[in-house]
Amino acid sequence: MKTINATVHVQPGKEATFMKLAQALTTSSRAEVGNTRFDLYHRHACNSDFVFVEVYADQAAIVAHRDSAHFQAFLTALAPITNAPMDVMIFDGLGATE
Repeated sequence: MKTINATVHVQPGKEATFMKLAQALTTSSRAEVGNTRFDLYHRHACNSDFVFVEVYADQAAIVAHRDSAHFQAFLTALAPITNAPMDVMIFDGLGATE
């Protein structure tokens, strides 16, 4: 099992635009083979910081997600509304049944 935490720093005032993009990404990503979780969280202390928490069966599922058309479109649309590059951390772990 692999877990990704990806923090996005959105420009103030662009949160609604981000949420539309994030909703589309979330719907498509949850339907991917090998994806077991794809959630979005909003930081309480900062209205423009968001964190995706993603869980994949293995590295191949992460690669498939990274290379997917919906993720590539998200990255392209995200670039002009962010303050900094996405901060991505990948963790190896054991699932609930392991």
